[in-house]
Amino acid sequence: NAVVQVPYSISTVGYTSDDITIIKNAIIELSDALGVVKFIPRTNQLVYIRIEARSPGCFSIVGKLAQDNYQPVNLQRSGCLVPGIIKH
Repeated sequence: NAVVQVPYSISTVGYTSDDITIIKNAIIELSDALGVVKFIPRTNQLVYIRIEARSPGCFSIVGKLAQDNYQPVNLQRSGCLVPGIIKH
């Protein structure tokens, strides 16, 4: 079985270092559980997911955005930074 790599970045704006650790640990757990999808830290990939705390709530837009090369995943600090929600 081929493993699909999904690059990601985590915005440092709006998160503490503890928040970032929680997010990274959930991403590692998800990668390990899936087996066929591996989330990798972004280096220079043009298309990636970006985890950020721009808006209230926990959400991502469905479908690839045409105007940007990244897919935003919004995880507000209040209520979203628990492993189950991050993985979902």
